[in-house]
Amino acid sequence: MDDVERRVRSDVDTFGWHVAKIAGDESAPPWAFTIGLEEQFGHPEIAIFGMELDLLHRVLNHIGEQVKRGRRFEDGERAEGVLANHAPCFRLVLPRWHSPFLGNAGWFYGEKGFSALQCFWPDANGNLPWEPGFDPAWAGRQPLLFEEDEETALGRALAGVLRAEGAL
Repeated sequence: MDDVERRVRSDVDTFGWHVAKIAGDESAPPWAFTIGLEEQFGHPEIAIFGMELDLLHRVLNHIGEQVKRGRRFEDGERAEGVLANHAPCFRLVLPRWHSPFLGNAGWFYGEKGFSALQCFWPDANGNLPWEPGFDPAWAGRQPLLFEEDEETALGRALAGVLRAEGAL
């Protein structure tokens, strides 16, 4: 194992999960995801996009602590007690998006695979990205990884970048 793999394994053994953070760039928002929730607690991994990395890390640790205490988040659930003002929604991440967005979790689980939920944060009015009225200032910050179609899930620009990089 290299240093990153040892760190992931150590965090999972010590805390129950590891948080992987990706800075994003001009074509993709920042995101973070857990590794280890499924192994340690039988709960899908959690991914969240579009906020500052330290905030993403804190939110995932908060969710991880709730899972550790026995809470289960389900596909389609609007979950109270996760974010301060509005309940986020959890949606199942389709396996086709695991490699491009949750690659280190793929390494960790190997052949046995894993499941994951994406935590979607609502806008100031409580609207989710796929709902009418979602604040257009936040559009494109959260890909819809429950969608099969590349452009529906990622938007035309991000889908094009990932295709060009060979990630799709």
